[in-house]
Amino acid sequence: MWRGQVPGARITQRQEKIYIKSRQQGLTQEAGVAKTGLSGRSGRRIEKSERFLPPVSRHWRTRPAPWEAV
Repeated sequence: MWRGQVPGARITQRQEKIYIKSRQQGLTQEAGVAKTGLSGRSGRRIEKSERFLPPVSRHWRTRPAPWEAV
């Protein structure tokens, strides 16, 4: 029985979260999409998205610190 998604169906946040977690644990792309029931193309699309990238830390302040003068 085919466990993939129906064509045109939206990827849920839960599926995306499980896929990202499985990739971070070291599973291959094929194993990650098989675990979530997505297609290989959906896996590549998730990896290209901004949510898959690690957050970038800033080295500058966005506003002055009020306690700096104290």
